[in-house]
Amino acid sequence: MVESEAKARKQAKPLMERAISEVEDESLKRDVIELIEKVLVYKFTSKSREELRKMIYTEAEWKQSKLYQSLREEVKEDVKEEVKEEVKQEVKEEIEREVEERVEQKVKEEVKQEVKEEVEREVEAKAKLSVLSLLNLGLTVEQIAKALDLSIAKVQQISDERSSN
Repeated sequence: MVESEAKARKQAKPLMERAISEVEDESLKRDVIELIEKVLVYKFTSKSREELRKMIYTEAEWKQSKLYQSLREEVKEDVKEEVKEEVKQEVKEEIEREVEERVEQKVKEEVKQEVKEEVEREVEAKAKLSVLSLLNLGLTVEQIAKALDLSIAKVQQISDERSSN
C-alpha cells in the first residue's frame, strides 16, 4: 500500500505468485489473493482493468481470479439490465403500435357506420320528397312505387303520413 507506484507494479506479480505457490490453505489463499487484488485496485485507480490484469496475472490465472469472476458478474448484470430495458422498450413500442392500429380501425368503423346512417337518412328524405311530389301530381301509390323502385307499403306509409299531417 505504501510503496511507490513503480515499485508496487514490480512487486505485484511476484507477490501474487508467492501467494499462489506458498499458501496451502485454499480459503486463506483466496483471501490473500483477494486482498492483493483489492490493494492494487485501490492503489492504481487510474489504471484500466486490463492494465491491472497484466500486472498480476497470466491469462490462465486471470480467468480463475476472483477479480475476473466479479468483473464478469458485473458485466453480465449490466448486460442483463440493458437487455431488459431494450426488451421493455420494444414491447412498449409494439403495444403502442397495436393500440394505435386498433384505435384507428375502431374509428374507421365508427366513421363508416356514421356515414352509412347519414346516407340512409338522406336517401330516405329524398325518397319521401319524391313520393310527396309525385302524389301531388296525381300518380297512384302503385305507379310511384314502380317509378321509384320502392315497395308499395313504403309509398303507402309516406302517403298516410302526409294525410295525417
